[in-house]
Amino acid sequence: MKSEMKFIKRLMVMVVIGLLFVAYGHWLTKTVREDTIKSAALVESNEDYYTISFDGEEHIYDYED
Repeated sequence: MKSEMKFIKRLMVMVVIGLLFVAYGHWLTKTVREDTIKSAALVESNEDYYTISFDGEEHIYDYED
């Protein structure tokens, strides 16, 4: 009986720890996505390429056919 209760308690602890990891992953993903979207800005666009700035660092991209 005692060994069954120990097993159940350990299982519950492992489930709680797993849920905490999942919650942290969702929070981290949301935070990174929001920071990236806020820091991106279109600097220049013409027929050949466009330039996007991420926190002041500019990146030039070509249009693909």
